[in-house]
Amino acid sequence: MKNLQNTIKIGKNIIGETSPPYVIAEAGVAHFGNFETALDLLDMSVKAGANAFKLQVFDVDETFSSSQDEWKNRLRDRVLTLDQIKILRSKCTNFGLDFILTFHDSSLLSWVHELQIDAIKVGSGEKGNVPFLVEIGSIGLPVILSTGMCDLDDVNKSVEALLLGGCKEIALLHCVTSYPAPIESLNLKAITTLKKNFSCPVGYSDHTDGDLACIVATSLGANVIEKHITIQKGVANAQDWKVSCDPSNFDDFVKKIKNTYNTLGDGIKKMSASEESATKWALKRIVASQDLNIGHQLQKKDLAFKRAPNGLSPDDYNQVIGKVTKNFIHADQVITNNDLE
Repeated sequence: MKNLQNTIKIGKNIIGETSPPYVIAEAGVAHFGNFETALDLLDMSVKAGANAFKLQVFDVDETFSSSQDEWKNRLRDRVLTLDQIKILRSKCTNFGLDFILTFHDSSLLSWVHELQIDAIKVGSGEKGNVPFLVEIGSIGLPVILSTGMCDLDDVNKSVEALLLGGCKEIALLHCVTSYPAPIESLNLKAITTLKKNFSCPVGYSDHTDGDLACIVATSLGANVIEKHITIQKGVANAQDWKVSCDPSNFDDFVKKIKNTYNTLGDGIKKMSASEESATKWALKRIVASQDLNIGHQLQKKDLAFKRAPNGLSPDDYNQVIGKVTKNFIHADQVITNNDLE
């Protein structure tokens, strides 16, 4: 799609094909309205080395219709005040962590500038919500768009709405909106499909228990990895904890993502610098199969291939046949150009 940038900048981080995956610690509502828990979530994000800390903000009466009282009651107390979020934002700045918010309705969008957030996350639930997407796009911040429950046409419409609003920097996240998402439903090859169809950074928002899916997504070229985090597990009337890392494993998760990226390299088939020393013991050279006198014309039966630190390569075999020795060569001795006429 035209008008999309292949790299975007969030805070000081460049997100794109030549950068390591941008890891978002998705705290969501895992604070359950408790500010101390929110601070603990931020602390574990910093310790793990995540790139960004993210919360979800909303007004339940603006987000849910009157038919959704169960969800209203479930989430009504799982909110933080603006002043509390300001403290979290300030701490993120001090720790060098980007600060991102997901807005589930328009009522709190004024917080964007009060908090000076680094980017806006749009959840998969905004599929088809063109007016809201245009409004988000008009704010002037990078937007990370989850694409759960979407096909390519749906993604295209959402991207067009953000562009219509004037958004210059967009990243797309493949996502399966299920908690937890069954492994067989993940369809991680869709990351490649999104990359082929949209010339912007593409990543993965994970809803599985564990790190396998995110490791595979990274190996498929995901530019962003979003993972839920939690302090508490086994919480009634909550679902995010089922797909979350906790303080005991989030640092290991982030390391695995970074290490996975480091294994990919640039794709050019070449000898690694770390292999240089192996050339001294692993490669075979041309050696004499028997004692060879001076003036001997080399035949196939005179040559063997054995591991040695230097000498002529077996590649040079055909060029060596027929040449005459100018030095006495012992059996098993490496043959060099200096030994031949």
